[in-house]
Amino acid sequence: MAACASMLLISCGKDGGEGKKEEPVVQNTWPENGFSGNNYWYLSNGTVQIGVDLSRGGCVFHFSEKGTKRNLINHYDNGRFIQQSYYDGKTDGSVWNGKNWRWNPIQGGGWKEGTGAKILKREKSETSIEIQTQPVHWATCEALPECDMTEIITLGDNYAKIHYKFTNNGNGAYSHAQYDQELPAVFCDGALETFVTYEGDAPWTGADLKYVKDVTSVSEWPFTQALSSECWAAYLDSKGWGIGVYTPQSTGTPGEDETANIGKVRYSAYRASGSNYPGTGPVGASCSYFGPHAKKTIAKGFSLKYDVYLAIGTAEEIRSTFKNIHDKKL
Repeated sequence: MAACASMLLISCGKDGGEGKKEEPVVQNTWPENGFSGNNYWYLSNGTVQIGVDLSRGGCVFHFSEKGTKRNLINHYDNGRFIQQSYYDGKTDGSVWNGKNWRWNPIQGGGWKEGTGAKILKREKSETSIEIQTQPVHWATCEALPECDMTEIITLGDNYAKIHYKFTNNGNGAYSHAQYDQELPAVFCDGALETFVTYEGDAPWTGADLKYVKDVTSVSEWPFTQALSSECWAAYLDSKGWGIGVYTPQSTGTPGEDETANIGKVRYSAYRASGSNYPGTGPVGASCSYFGPHAKKTIAKGFSLKYDVYLAIGTAEEIRSTFKNIHDKKL
């Protein structure tokens, strides 16, 4: 993918993680209210902007367009964002929120405040951000040094691209049972209420999309399900505008997923209504979630790479952006 020459970042140069922190300089960016300073890096091309939270594993916490400057990602706690998250198929004796939990390395950190994941390396330039993170077990809030997560972020003309990598081969690594993996976890503003995707067998032909306005509550089960041959989904607000996420490599795993899932992305979606103030918005307790899911067995030595694309607009505008990415293999 060719980088746009006009892409600009808050602060330039490189920082090896534990080295001297640079004072950010705003260049053609619009920092989210209350989220500026050394803990936050933004990459902008004057059309769209993406931001990472360096205090919480370098997770993507911000994505907006210049016209509105409205962040469409929810980052209420360490478990939100758009981020990497993986699981063991068996419980491991840990407990979270009264539930028996499982080995669960995530990029943002543990469920307790102050347990953000440690960044091992970070680099920034005018065209990219690269983060290497030591993930944290969500329930125990303990670092998992056997695992490594990296992300490389760049921008196209009207979209963002995130390249993720996860490995389980460090000191103390062991094999885990098969489970449905989030590839990745996507948490959007709770004000985005309609889930959209394409479930037909004629991908990229302009066939009718599926709109779900009664997305399952997080307190219900099973969650809203979808299976997309176009490999993207979106959340839209009451005006039909929102954020879409395209994950063409998050398709079913041969030998682990059902044959019908191969070449398609299977989604689980829910919405959570929080009572804490403010209810919606990027820091609201409410959120709209979806996860592209595929079954994978994380054995010792496991390694996974995949790409994620973000776009903003109406459902058809988002679809058009992703079709362009698909057709041109960007």
